[in-house]
Amino acid sequence: MKTTCAGSAAPAAWLGGCVTVRLSAPMFLEPDASSQRLFSLPRGTPLSDCFQAGDGFVCCVHEGITGYVPLEYLAPREEAESL
Repeated sequence: MKTTCAGSAAPAAWLGGCVTVRLSAPMFLEPDASSQRLFSLPRGTPLSDCFQAGDGFVCCVHEGITGYVPLEYLAPREEAESL
């Protein structure tokens, strides 16, 4: 499994920690909804090392596995605490 995202040297897109804010957020192997699905993440799942990967995806880490989650399923950890 991957441990880093492609293009991870782009600090301008750094988001820090994120939390899933919708039910069954998919995590994919690549920033493409047709790529292999790694997980279906329940609402409230904390993710670390998140950064915007382009094309509407966020690259992040869950349980040591790196993958891509569609941006619409996520919120920064600080914002999610107020939802």
